[in-house]
Amino acid sequence: MARTDIVAETAPTPQRPRRWIGKRIGFALSTKRTIRGITVGWPFPSRAELDTSVGKITQALDLIAAHDPRRMTRIQRDVQRIFVWGGIGFAGCWIHELRMCQLNFMWVLDNQTTVPDIACTIVHEATHGRIRTTGIRYHEPLRGRIERLCRQSEIDFASTLPESASVLERLHKKPEIVTAEYTNESLFWHKWRALRREMKDDGWPKWLIRVLMRVGQRRADRFGYRSDVPSE
Repeated sequence: MARTDIVAETAPTPQRPRRWIGKRIGFALSTKRTIRGITVGWPFPSRAELDTSVGKITQALDLIAAHDPRRMTRIQRDVQRIFVWGGIGFAGCWIHELRMCQLNFMWVLDNQTTVPDIACTIVHEATHGRIRTTGIRYHEPLRGRIERLCRQSEIDFASTLPESASVLERLHKKPEIVTAEYTNESLFWHKWRALRREMKDDGWPKWLIRVLMRVGQRRADRFGYRSDVPSE
């Protein structure tokens, strides 16, 4: 079953140093494969998970190389690592300090996630990296415009595929990008709502969900965000 909490293309919050340092350590400890010159890592996957994930990511990168070779050359230059790990509320995110594209582990494994879906997400996140390399940071006033550029990169790539009609249809069904939805506050609550949905779907005790949502509210209070703890 597809994860209903994966609704954003990029990470719920801008990456802070302690987060990317943690991901650097996690990646160092992960199982790795080199696919088309890019180091891909998985933290402690089962054999079946690794085989499925390696196959889909290999096919995704092969798809980009076959139908948009110039873009693949840029990706190989800009993206050093792909980390298939975690990810609440998003399919992929870009960690510029590590030149890393992170992909949501469960989303990659999901039977409803196609190889073109993964390829488009890699294209999207690599575009984030290319934009960041020019010196443009992911600041609030620019996020809507940046996301639209990344979405357009997906559309441009999808247009090169033999099955472009179905891929483009899925891309056009994604919600319209609205700058207001990419404020720090909106992204903060997106993450916490997605966390609650995932915990509920996975059968976590209600009392523990309530405790963690209170933690979220305390963090929101510290940042000066409105009271918006997801209700049960």
